[in-house]
Amino acid sequence: MNSQYCAIRLNQNQSGAWNNKAYALIKLGRYAESLDASGRAASLDPTLPEAWINKGTALIALGRYEEALTASKMALEIDPSLSDAKENRRIAEAALSTAPPTSAPLQLSCITVACLFGAGARVFVAKTRK
Repeated sequence: MNSQYCAIRLNQNQSGAWNNKAYALIKLGRYAESLDASGRAASLDPTLPEAWINKGTALIALGRYEEALTASKMALEIDPSLSDAKENRRIAEAALSTAPPTSAPLQLSCITVACLFGAGARVFVAKTRK
């Protein structure tokens, strides 16, 4: 990954170097950093489909499926034949179809837990979404 750092130090506006850095960070499991690098690559060159693919991959790893779906669609608008973008779209759609709706707030209930935290102690426990 040193070559990506060197290329970026020489020219902060190289979308390819930022994208290569994003890919390397994905391989290292550093998804939040990869998201930053792929976002930079996509902002420098919005027509670079690999930047959108790497962004989608990082977002999936971070559990941000709606954003991953958007990134995958951006890559597929540029090149509809990209198998990695199709796979990211499939994963994001599957995760969204099985995830509980996030628009409903969690229902909280207050319970007393004197035995663990002392007399009169209370904690809030999240219950299911409605």
